Amino acid sequence: MEGRRVVVLEDTSTTGGSALTAVEGVRAAGGIVQAVAVIVDRATGAGDHIAQQADVPYLYAYTKDDLGLE
Repeated sequence: MEGRRVVVLEDTSTTGGSALTAVEGVRAAGGIVQAVAVIVDRATGAGDHIAQQADVPYLYAYTKDDLGLE
């Protein structure tokens, strides 16, 4: 994986913990994390947490409101 560019992908994130663990694993293996992307942003602050801790962009396809979720 040395030097390979990677996007960490999750279905959704509540705290950002799983994504951050994945970022650490990719980096430990020599990969270069370009971003963390989730399908549904639950608006729990995970995006800010991930962006600050991992220093990578946080991207999402939908918000919970887009899907009519509470």
